[in-house]
Amino acid sequence: MRDAVVEGNVWIQASDFTIDLNLDRAKVGGWINGNVLTIGTWFNGRFGLSVGKWLSLASARIGGVDLRQADIGLSGGTEEALGAHLLACDTFWASEIRVAHGIILSGAQITGEAVLSKAVVHGTPSGRPAIRLDEIHARRLEIDTAREDAESVSLRPPLAS
Repeated sequence: MRDAVVEGNVWIQASDFTIDLNLDRAKVGGWINGNVLTIGTWFNGRFGLSVGKWLSLASARIGGVDLRQADIGLSGGTEEALGAHLLACDTFWASEIRVAHGIILSGAQITGEAVLSKAVVHGTPSGRPAIRLDEIHARRLEIDTAREDAESVSLRPPLAS
């Protein structure tokens, strides 16, 4: 789907891919539902992926997620535009990403690195963190927001057993 233009929504929930899913530079007017998605290699949405409403990868199992320079949720909505809670992957790259209303990676299991360098999150409702990384497990975590509109990050640790 590289360079694809979709006016509506993309529903890939519970799909199973053994090769890369490439959405590089794609334009999706609505949302992408990738909940419970399985990809053996990469979910690529780099270098200008634009998703109008939201991208959800909740409970997905993916080799790597690459969202560098993506724009998510800039066409409307009020909820967090990037939701990947309980995601399991080797790598999560989201540098130079622009997201409306927040990013959720709570409960994610990332065996390698999670990179949110130069992330811009705007329009976060008052009292909610811009980036939620509660109970995340990652070998390496890099958070370096680009502007003060993403100043609130939640890193609540897992509850003790």
